[in-house]
Amino acid sequence: MKTIGTSKQAMIHTAGAVVLMFAQWLISVILVRLDGYETAGIFSLAMSISNVFSAFAFYNWRNFRVTDIKEEFKQGQYISASLTTILISAIVFSIYIITAAGYSNVERLSITMYLLYNYCNCVVETLYAYVQVKGRLELNGYSNIIRGTFLFLGFIGGFLVTRKLPVALAFMVISNAIVIVLFDLPAYRKVKGEYATLSKNEWRRIIELLRKCFPMMLAIILPIIVTAIPRRTIQNILGAEMLGYFSSIFTITVLITTVAPNVVNALLPKIAILWNGKDKRKLVLEITKYYLGLLLFVVVALLAAAIFGRLALELVFGKDILDYFNLLYLSIIVSGLYSMTMIGNGMLTTMRAGNIEMIAIIADFIIVVLFSNMAVSTFGIYGGAYLLIIAHSIQAGIQIVGMIKTISKKDL
Repeated sequence: MKTIGTSKQAMIHTAGAVVLMFAQWLISVILVRLDGYETAGIFSLAMSISNVFSAFAFYNWRNFRVTDIKEEFKQGQYISASLTTILISAIVFSIYIITAAGYSNVERLSITMYLLYNYCNCVVETLYAYVQVKGRLELNGYSNIIRGTFLFLGFIGGFLVTRKLPVALAFMVISNAIVIVLFDLPAYRKVKGEYATLSKNEWRRIIELLRKCFPMMLAIILPIIVTAIPRRTIQNILGAEMLGYFSSIFTITVLITTVAPNVVNALLPKIAILWNGKDKRKLVLEITKYYLGLLLFVVVALLAAAIFGRLALELVFGKDILDYFNLLYLSIIVSGLYSMTMIGNGMLTTMRAGNIEMIAIIADFIIVVLFSNMAVSTFGIYGGAYLLIIAHSIQAGIQIVGMIKTISKKDL
């Protein structure tokens, strides 16, 4: 079968990611209409908390795998390592959800169902990293288009029939599993992918892989926690309804946080080649191009918000949310900075500069932990956005300085 060119693959892959994220955004919008902001807030909470645990399960395998152009590790080892992190994540989550205070039974079940959905995606990501290495990234895009359609129909159908959020999320999990069996596994077999390697000797390599990716895992799990902390703080101080307003406005900007990292993910093998080459100037220009493209995207989004924002919010969520319209501008800036840090993570992963990734995200994390309560207590629903803007800016700044130093020291 003919291989599609890199740019076309990136477009299909990004389109699939947009469809998948749009399906989840549309669910949150429809939930507001069907059952109010409180249910939408619980859905957002389930997404945020489950993402913390699934981020460990993901362990940033994909970025490391697609930049492993020298095949330092076998695909079977990546799959075994992925299954290991999923198991560890599930054990830790089970302890947390049983012992954590402050959750209702509906919230506990909703978080659990959403985490099961994410675990399915962890397996899929590991498979498609290999598919991407073999030049078939477009299959991932097609998968996400199908997945987004199925999960939306499964969730909405389940909610309309039962009016229970955990049951609707269970339908979403089942829909995802169907896509894996009917499309993802056959797609993986097309490129003759390996499956888990479990021999005693192989486990030494798997442990080595876990060790090497640990800083990169922190760089993916801590941003999820950072995003969840202000939401949890808003829920604790202002209530679930205000969390629903906050989350609903932030879902408008999901396109930014979806497009930027997925485009970079598709192009990371190109960065890996440049990093292992000799043209330092070309490498710097390529990285700069990503940042400038993101900046242009954010500027366009801010202009669109100024022109169409009020109308869009009212049409989608109703008049009540217009009281918090200015939060839309802040959410676009937050999403742009978050995407900027994701670009930085991808570049630093390619450069195998995991320590810089770790330092940058720990700085972000410490700022949010220390000042979340103060920000929300002082500025209300806007406080979470102000805090994230400051924290993400510091993280992005550390990343850029780190990249400059790493490239300057590299003898290309």
